[in-house]
Amino acid sequence: MNQSEFINIFSKKIKETKKWTQDIIQDLFLLLSELLVDWQSVVFKNFWKFSSLKIQERKWINPKTLEKVIIPKLNRIKFIPSKALKFKINK
Repeated sequence: MNQSEFINIFSKKIKETKKWTQDIIQDLFLLLSELLVDWQSVVFKNFWKFSSLKIQERKWINPKTLEKVIIPKLNRIKFIPSKALKFKINK
């Protein structure tokens, strides 16, 4: 399912226009991304948790050329589904 399909289904379910639904979803994901930068994690109880992980700088050697490379530090997003969501999906 892509974003437009999701918006179509969600707008029908809540009986709102597609434009309004699209604006709300875009605002939600914008807010989530801002919160991950500021707070490191966002938790929706009984659904999921998004965490921001800081990956430290590390050294790596290319196995073909044996060249030593330094991989810079970066931030990653980790998605952790709740137990209830895991159960529902694997039911």
